[in-house]
Amino acid sequence: MGFKTKAGNFINKVFGKDIVVEANGVAYSNFLSVDVNRSLETIANEFTVIGTVEKLEDFPIALGDDVVILFHEVSILDGYVEVISSEYSNNGHTVTISGRDRTSDIVDGTVFNSLVITGSMTLKALLTKLLSDNGVGNINVIDLVRPDIFTKKDQVNIDQGASLFEAVDRYCAKRQVMATTDGEGNLVVTRGGEGVEYSQKIIHNYSPFLASQNNVLSASKSESTFNRYNKYIVKSQNDVLGLVSGGSGIDVKKDTNQDGESSDSEIRSSRVLTIVDETAGDSDYSKKRAEWESSVRKARGFSYSCKVQGFLVDDSNVWTPNCLVSVTDQRLNVDDTLLIKDVYFSYSVDQGSVTELIMVKKDSYQIAPDSPLSLGFLGLFS
Repeated sequence: MGFKTKAGNFINKVFGKDIVVEANGVAYSNFLSVDVNRSLETIANEFTVIGTVEKLEDFPIALGDDVVILFHEVSILDGYVEVISSEYSNNGHTVTISGRDRTSDIVDGTVFNSLVITGSMTLKALLTKLLSDNGVGNINVIDLVRPDIFTKKDQVNIDQGASLFEAVDRYCAKRQVMATTDGEGNLVVTRGGEGVEYSQKIIHNYSPFLASQNNVLSASKSESTFNRYNKYIVKSQNDVLGLVSGGSGIDVKKDTNQDGESSDSEIRSSRVLTIVDETAGDSDYSKKRAEWESSVRKARGFSYSCKVQGFLVDDSNVWTPNCLVSVTDQRLNVDDTLLIKDVYFSYSVDQGSVTELIMVKKDSYQIAPDSPLSLGFLGLFS
């Protein structure tokens, strides 16, 4: 398949067909460089494209244009040109354009029509109504996990002047899900680790006899004890009215104050974190919450990144955040199935196509134990 340019030519060269920038429905190629950053933890990914022209007026892409970036005929980003800069010297004249996904309108937007839900509503319906009522109805909401619906007791109330992004983030957190985006400008509701597990492996063997299996250009690993503690103590309270209605006498202090603990032996004993959970919960819930804090904080203290040649995982799929991949790196002592958190695509005339993958432990995004008003992701590092 070829892409027709404004000049009427079909682009069939490998570097042209595989990396295309489509502006207002017209496809262009042969840029000096194209960079796209995608992340599981953001709802507005970013791009930067550099081209060369004789005069700025000849550059065919303008400020505010709709832009779709395609790698190997797969849409990687659908957004808008937000910045154009131009410079020239004796070496030539370059133009740089950059911007973000269509979902950047959620990041920058505010609520001008308040939203109050008095009945039952799914998270997808809530987000769809919030966006359509506040000027960004062109963004589709895709729900991959279908969390519990909101009911009257959840008291959904979003006031005028609130940040659209903060409203989306808050109500996703209440259902322990994440809001991110895909390559087509949609708002995607998901959980960490919900993507596919690639059959392709990341490999770096230390032995020169196995070097032919290697596909890692460079790599780094980081482990941190920041935000980790030796002991986690979670304090919560049982529902007093519920206990009383059970018809048995209660010891208020003993039966309502519920503590749970968990430990991390890798951290020095002087580090203790006490969490006062304002939601109702028994000792079993408190212990599970403490174990969750310990497990997630430990998982998030690990990061592995590597660069691989090209943008493709296999013959037709590009590297994508929230997917799992098996990593064997003998030089950095990594042998695990990791979760891809960030993907940085970079093409340049000099370096060709390179993908940098930032990976974390699979447990980094596990959901908190069930609780009516669990802090979820918002409470993780507060």
